[in-house]
Amino acid sequence: MDLNDLESRLKRAFNEISKFHDSTNLTEFDECFKLGFKEYIDGNYVLAKNLFNQALEKSELKTHKISSLQMLINSNIELFNKEPTENEFRSICKYYEQLLSLKETTEYYSNYLSFLSNNLSNHQIFMDDEAIKIAERATSIFPFNLELNDSLFKLYGLVGETEKAYDVMVHTCKLAYRDPNFLYSIFFEKLFEPAPNSKDSKTIPINILMEYKDKEILSDSWLLYNYADLVKKSAIGQEQFAYWLFTRVFKLNPNIMNLKTSLFEAYNEALLSTKDEKSRMDLQIHFEDFAKQYSLNNDPEWKNLWNIYYGNEGNDPEYDFIDEDPDDEEKLPFKPSIPDKNPFKVEILMPKQIKEKLDDFIIGQEEGKKAISVAFYQHLLRISNKVKGVEKSNILILAPTGCGKTYIAQIASQIFDWPFVIGDATKITDAGYVGMDTEDLLSALYTQCEGNLSKAEKGIIYLDEGDKIRVRQGIGKDIGGEGAQQQLLKLIEGSKVHVEINKKTREHIIMDTSNILFIVGGAFSDTMMGEDLYSKVDEKKIGFGLCNEEKTYAKVMKKLTDKDLHKYGFIPEFAGRLHHRIILDSLTKEDLRQILIKPKNALLSQYEKIFNASGIKLEITEDALDNIAERSSKSSSGARSLRSICEQIFCHSLYEMSGTDNKILKINSEYIDSVLNI
Repeated sequence: MDLNDLESRLKRAFNEISKFHDSTNLTEFDECFKLGFKEYIDGNYVLAKNLFNQALEKSELKTHKISSLQMLINSNIELFNKEPTENEFRSICKYYEQLLSLKETTEYYSNYLSFLSNNLSNHQIFMDDEAIKIAERATSIFPFNLELNDSLFKLYGLVGETEKAYDVMVHTCKLAYRDPNFLYSIFFEKLFEPAPNSKDSKTIPINILMEYKDKEILSDSWLLYNYADLVKKSAIGQEQFAYWLFTRVFKLNPNIMNLKTSLFEAYNEALLSTKDEKSRMDLQIHFEDFAKQYSLNNDPEWKNLWNIYYGNEGNDPEYDFIDEDPDDEEKLPFKPSIPDKNPFKVEILMPKQIKEKLDDFIIGQEEGKKAISVAFYQHLLRISNKVKGVEKSNILILAPTGCGKTYIAQIASQIFDWPFVIGDATKITDAGYVGMDTEDLLSALYTQCEGNLSKAEKGIIYLDEGDKIRVRQGIGKDIGGEGAQQQLLKLIEGSKVHVEINKKTREHIIMDTSNILFIVGGAFSDTMMGEDLYSKVDEKKIGFGLCNEEKTYAKVMKKLTDKDLHKYGFIPEFAGRLHHRIILDSLTKEDLRQILIKPKNALLSQYEKIFNASGIKLEITEDALDNIAERSSKSSSGARSLRSICEQIFCHSLYEMSGTDNKILKINSEYIDSVLNI
């Protein structure tokens, strides 16, 4: 539960309870309401619901009825979250309708729609038509409320009402035209799509927005700059539009900070993305004419930018700064692609060969190792060009905490000597917000390859905590959810990306992500209203009885579908790009025991080397191994806990034995208990 929401609920509760403090003349309504609040705060929601029902029956004042209905809704939602049944769901809807019949407010409508949209598809309760009727009713009463319009837009999208959704989007754009970030987080690429069944560019929402006569963005330099910057960063295929917007901004107000740099970047991206030779030449001529019109060729800052982007720092006469009268034979102001002198060679291994190598380092997870071996084999075939027509397949790894999601990917990359970068998905935000840009991941990959672009373009990017970028409803601008997924989408599906590799010199390269393997990993236990992905996939048990077989994480997750991921919070386009689904299960006590001793880089062999360096022989008994594995299995962090337990044991021992005559350290279960229970 959101802390702000909890705080507001508690404040309301205590405000209501204070009315009854030391009161000796309570009405029947007051008595029921008071007792209901007490039970609600104590978590006895069934009893609280009954008491609030009684309070509603005894209510004479409208305000009392409203208070009773609000608390009935809260109590029923708590019960619904514990056991989501259709009867409970419909009870909540009934109380919301009663509440709205007494008082129609944006808050009540918004809460009702939020409840519906969060639970309609999640629990297979189909009330799409009812939800749309409520949203339409709400927006007809409050036509200028952005949150209600956004809800209506999403509901129309849910049932395929594309034309109605388009109309709502255009209306919302006009309402929120001064907030580019809001519009991008809500609509993103749809801003650049024409109306359904139309190819007329005049129906494209961004064009309608620009020429919206009542509040024209084109005459507001600061607002236009914000839009131009977002288009440049976010809208694939709209590079020329971004460049045009920046030139417009410059004409309105050339003194905006960093405007010249942004204009240069937009022009460069437009030039690189334009495939038609004539269009590229037209763009270059327009850029030169623009520079002449504003006498920019004599501007020191402009000359510096030119050198950074196209001047080759004065070492190559073919790419000198364009002067006022360029020669007719002058070449285009960008450097041609130079074939890599050290292309990255790919060794083809069969799936069984890959798994054999994984077995040397990874204990257990047999099904997971087979799956990732097949996924890597398919990727090898694709990037080696030995088999034509193999589409790009990225990987989604689902596993409880501490089961080796990152490790299995890292070991696989080491087998092929592929560059491997780990990124935290939670730090990636929508365009225009403070956080990590997706291009930072590519820059890190390029740096790791020491400038070998061919190798970087066949590397691996592992996105940790991928489950934390789920779409979240009802939290305002979801910059780290859908916005982050949209930012990652263009990288994952394969595109040419402008990557800054030196922040001081502003040096850039173009990196093709078509052959970069993206792996998204997560435990998918990020709860929202008491639910996680495990419960969503396994929720079909409701109404059908429980199966007698043990339902492990892996058994349940094997039933996972794209629809389940969409319900959890992955947009369809993002989930659809993660074709390989690799599921790892919780580690058993025996798995943890084997991890200590069996892999090539086994944890205990590392400690043996440390003690040998100090002249001490380390002897560990079988019962000691059982003790460590038992302690680790009881933790909630899987294999990660093994190292922390061993650190406590062996650091203590190494400290105590340093400088003594003891040359043998024998560790048994009793010794471990004495050290860890100090």
